Amino acid sequence: MKNPICTILTILALVGLAGCQPAASDPTPAPGITVTPALPATLAPTATSAPTQAASPTPFTPGLQPHEAVVVKELDEGTLTWTIPYLLYLPESYGQDPQKKWPLILFLHGSMGRGSDLDIVRGQTLPTVLKDKPDFPFIVVAPQLAATEWTWAPWIDGLDGLLTQLESELSVDPDRFILTGFSLGGIDSWDYALQYPDRFAALVPVAGGYPFAESDLLPQLCSLNTLPIWIFHSEMDYIVHPGQTYKMIETLDACDANLHVTLYTSADHVGTAMTAYAEEELFTWLLEQKR
Repeated sequence: MKNPICTILTILALVGLAGCQPAASDPTPAPGITVTPALPATLAPTATSAPTQAASPTPFTPGLQPHEAVVVKELDEGTLTWTIPYLLYLPESYGQDPQKKWPLILFLHGSMGRGSDLDIVRGQTLPTVLKDKPDFPFIVVAPQLAATEWTWAPWIDGLDGLLTQLESELSVDPDRFILTGFSLGGIDSWDYALQYPDRFAALVPVAGGYPFAESDLLPQLCSLNTLPIWIFHSEMDYIVHPGQTYKMIETLDACDANLHVTLYTSADHVGTAMTAYAEEELFTWLLEQKR
């Protein structure tokens, strides 16, 4: 799927409206994305399929630190540029063994994490859990959407370029990249995985159903049947209805997907994420996953 899927999904409170977004070639870019028109044909740069990135000027230090990346992608019709603020978590033991390659978790926050202050993202579920884990055995990347943005869809190529950048800057194992998201981020983690089905070692959507469960796009989930997936949701989630997740489970089961499911019976929307990201079994399992 080269263009983000367009739909209108109304979700109360933490998720809000996931609106129809323009494709990458649309002349009106999403906030934080710059479109530079292509030069005349005789002067235009050669288009490339892989993004190029500007190096981050901020030193990498342990803990949860703010960073910003500029990711550039050349297209036939011009240049797309994403400016991506993000939190980067490095464990205290990072760098002690120069030969060690670390697994990396990309975390997509929910709609309440949007804004221009990374401290908001610090309060979003997984980053909150990291405050009490100085030597969590993963590198964690937590980008932030602008307050005016209602979906991660226009940012997926940019986020993938950010991962490519971090491969060259950090001691990471690209065969152990993990994608997870909460609420809005959980919803859009499915879209990301479908666009880049060979990118990740595992997918963990938390309280984020697939908003296209009633459409003919649902069978496309079977293209992920070899990707280890662990779904977390709650029967008492009144923000993102668990019925969306039930349909996905049914579809993935029918195509023999590598699927784990945890359905809580009493957690609310945020409580689902706080409980899921506190599950030691989840991270033990993630350490075993490799692309």
